[in-house]
Amino acid sequence: MLEDVLVAPSVLSADFARLGEDLKSIETADYVHFDVMDGHFVPNLTFGPDVLRAIKATTDVPVDAHLMISNPDEMTRLYVEAGADIIMFDNMTHDDMAAAIELIAGRAKTECSGNVDASNIRALADLGVDFISSGALTHSAPILDLSLKHLRLLDGK
Repeated sequence: MLEDVLVAPSVLSADFARLGEDLKSIETADYVHFDVMDGHFVPNLTFGPDVLRAIKATTDVPVDAHLMISNPDEMTRLYVEAGADIIMFDNMTHDDMAAAIELIAGRAKTECSGNVDASNIRALADLGVDFISSGALTHSAPILDLSLKHLRLLDGK
């Protein structure tokens, strides 16, 4: 099971005065997790596409941009153009996720978080979502256990 673990340190835990050095220190990570919060969808306010562009110029580690924003239909393109390797969307309907996948048009991988359960996980996978999580994975061991069971179903294991 541990061989399946991927490491994705969050930019939010970096020392922003030493961001380049902190990125260098995680160059063996699988991904850089880049939380985008707009102060509306969630109460915090974080990073725009220019910060993502600077990170991409500093590291070769793939960047997973987690868009916790009210208007992903308007903003997704900016994060794809800035170099996001994966775009994670939160709490989208099936139709909104389909539109997001079409908008990205293969320029980045897609990830779905929130509103994922046993009743819709297959439909999300059939849409072409590359990564699926049930959300709140770091906050609840029972949710993590449930998610891993569902994710195994997707690849037939």
